[in-house]
Amino acid sequence: MGEEVKRKFGFRKVCLNRDNYTCQKCKFEDSSGKKLEIHHVLPLIFDGCDDIKNMITLCFNCHRHAPNEPEKFKEYMDSELDGLTTSLLFVYKKLQDKGVITDTNYYKLKNSLKENDQNI
Repeated sequence: MGEEVKRKFGFRKVCLNRDNYTCQKCKFEDSSGKKLEIHHVLPLIFDGCDDIKNMITLCFNCHRHAPNEPEKFKEYMDSELDGLTTSLLFVYKKLQDKGVITDTNYYKLKNSLKENDQNI
């Protein structure tokens, strides 16, 4: 079996305080900290460490879509999309892949709405 990783604890509150109980991606604020999570910028699986300099506060949605690879994580943080928007795009893409949503459906709906507006 692999080596056991020794984890350090107590950084959560320090990180939340440093980041003003605010998601550093979408700027969601939660003074209780219950809806915020701590993300390792360089994950432990890539030899990251439990150090405050390697941690950042993210909300659930932003954390859920944060990539583990350091280069992709930097791109993710620099992008204007927040976690909720990323979640919605993810669901949209899944529905497209399953054929539930197609561009044709979008245009049919859009044209139908235009026709209904003209009939009012």
